[in-house]
Amino acid sequence: MLLQRKVIGFILAGVCLIILGMYSKNIFAYAPTIGWLGGLLCIMVATFFVLNKPSTSSK
Repeated sequence: MLLQRKVIGFILAGVCLIILGMYSKNIFAYAPTIGWLGGLLCIMVATFFVLNKPSTSSK
């Protein structure tokens, strides 16, 4: 359950970074680039957590 919360948190953070970066492009010229890179990094971390989760096979 804790792993699912981490994954959801990183995905939400990634989406928020992308949205905030695109929204604040009038304030700061490089905001979309920073937002997309930060969002991509968060989504990649979430993917890493999902792919490296411990197996739950019963013996």
